[in-house]
Amino acid sequence: MFFLPAAFAPDVLEANGRSYEEQLASCRMVVSPDDPTPTVMGLLVLGITPQDFIHGAGIQFLRINGIELADDIVDETLAQGNISEQLRIIREKIMAHNWTSVDILSGPTHRIENTYPMAAIEQLLYNAVLHRVYEGTNNSCTSILVQ
Repeated sequence: MFFLPAAFAPDVLEANGRSYEEQLASCRMVVSPDDPTPTVMGLLVLGITPQDFIHGAGIQFLRINGIELADDIVDETLAQGNISEQLRIIREKIMAHNWTSVDILSGPTHRIENTYPMAAIEQLLYNAVLHRVYEGTNNSCTSILVQ
């Protein structure tokens, strides 16, 4: 349940010598060791439902039938929870829509190809989330559109 033991090796934490509150503050998860108010990052990473405190702290997935936002929606999902849970949900959704083809004719062994390289999709997803501005915006969430 605690963030720091999952993020750092035990010997690093042992050698650190700081209190748990000081360690959280140094990672910018709380305001300071004396003020354990969670920061936006602390809520996003450690919170169970950061959406209760940060408007728009979710990821919306839309698959539309066409190239215009007004076109029919084929599938949609709103991922909520902490950032790790949101990324897991959206990654699974994108993988379900990233069709796989198998070529058994062009060579001595079969070739498996996705419509889009998963590494490129993950890069787009992570960049959209990492560069999202959570403070002072009216956006409802980070949106991932798939055509």
